Amino acid sequence: MTKVLIIQRIFSNYRKAFFDAIAASFQLLVLHSGDKSGVKQISTPYSKYVKKIQYSKNETNVLLKISPHLLKFKPDVVVTELSIGSLNMYQTFLLSKILNFKVILWGHGYNRKEGFYPKKNTFDKIRYFFMKHADALLLYGKAGKEELSKYVNPKKIFVAQNTLDTPHLLDIRNKLEQEGRKNVKRRINFEKKYNIVFIGRLLVEKQPNVLIEIFQNLGPEIQKDLGVHFVGRGEMEESLKNQVAGNNLEENFFFHGPIFDDTISGELLFTSDLMIIPGALGLSIIHAFCFDCPVITFKQEKHGPHHGPEIEYLINNKTGFLSENGDLGHVVSLITDYFNDEQKQATIKNNIRVFMENQASLEQMLSGFKECVYYCLND
Repeated sequence: MTKVLIIQRIFSNYRKAFFDAIAASFQLLVLHSGDKSGVKQISTPYSKYVKKIQYSKNETNVLLKISPHLLKFKPDVVVTELSIGSLNMYQTFLLSKILNFKVILWGHGYNRKEGFYPKKNTFDKIRYFFMKHADALLLYGKAGKEELSKYVNPKKIFVAQNTLDTPHLLDIRNKLEQEGRKNVKRRINFEKKYNIVFIGRLLVEKQPNVLIEIFQNLGPEIQKDLGVHFVGRGEMEESLKNQVAGNNLEENFFFHGPIFDDTISGELLFTSDLMIIPGALGLSIIHAFCFDCPVITFKQEKHGPHHGPEIEYLINNKTGFLSENGDLGHVVSLITDYFNDEQKQATIKNNIRVFMENQASLEQMLSGFKECVYYCLND
């Protein structure tokens, strides 16, 4: 059986289902360390926690002590993060020449905030050098492949679109659906007619404070019947609570803290009408879609928000809504129109179900990974 070794800075809980699926197809070893980012981290029988050297304050600037495990495992393919701050990327290339294994670089491909300019940007020149010399590239999104295909042979660029454990989450949704939305709302004490949820770390880049401004601009009829739910923890938590208290909005805003139980977070999403992430949007969009919850965010512009590749899943007016950056009036109109149009609600939710079945499943992410590995082995 083909031996695949994956080097990850941390082993995030949300990656487990994907790595489990890989382990069912290949002999897998995941080498990882850990950090204090607040992301839930785990280990498995096919993974190994290794020590690391952090050579700067930047959490991505690390060297994991992988050499003894790599030498013992003798992989056919090594998948390492495409990160110029990770010294393991350079180490992997050197060892590949000695041990004769294939190298796959996995990640975004380039800095999505800055774009890709290998002729001008020193960091991009380094990325470009290693991309050219890697056996294959594995990217999170189609837009990344489109951009990098201008510089690198597109035949060796593969996409494993980022997703979650969709079979598990959809199973939870189906059970909640059998119970019924009204019954679930009653059981978890969702007393408001309308509910908006924010799931993610409460960081400046995600702009959770904008939800308070949006609420204050809604009409009084919606305000009195609306609950806004924050799920997560972060640097803005205290200021958000102070802002809510200072505006006497405690009856409408609820802070749930971090929730790692998929059933509990699923209940919140299943009974919410919308997820709104004003700032940087990532995998939370898939989490919402698994529970038929549409998403609203702002369009990405030069100065932000700087979304992850998962923004490709948000198709405007079909699986959610994109507003011009900073246009609160437009967001208020989108919310108001959506709450008052049952036909639109049904159409959007049906679109989400079709999309999840055809384009955002765990199986499709695995397929992209397998194609990349087999390409390397047969090249």
